[in-house]
Amino acid sequence: MAKKMELSGTDRVMMSVLFPEKHDITTMTMVQDLRGRTKLSPEDMKQIELRGMGGKTLWNEEKADALLKEYDFSEAEITFLQERVELLNKEKQVPESLLSLCKKVREGGKEGGKK
Repeated sequence: MAKKMELSGTDRVMMSVLFPEKHDITTMTMVQDLRGRTKLSPEDMKQIELRGMGGKTLWNEEKADALLKEYDFSEAEITFLQERVELLNKEKQVPESLLSLCKKVREGGKEGGKK
């Protein structure tokens, strides 16, 4: 059964930190699907004032944290994300900007998704 997870604009911007650059075909297909489903729309980008500056991505955190959307994740996707969070945690590589998302992923979402 799929699970629901509410993600903020900040969570969605930061989610790519959890994705590997290289992996097997199945995993990279899942990454591609996750990235596509959770990416910010042009309207979302405007709303949170997303911009690039000096090689960095910046946004209005207050507005991004208020931009909440609920997503359905399969058990396999939740497990994958949890494994990625645990890897970052084990390596002590969790930045503060990723903390909210990491906590949500560790909780594993809520029952009742459609997938």
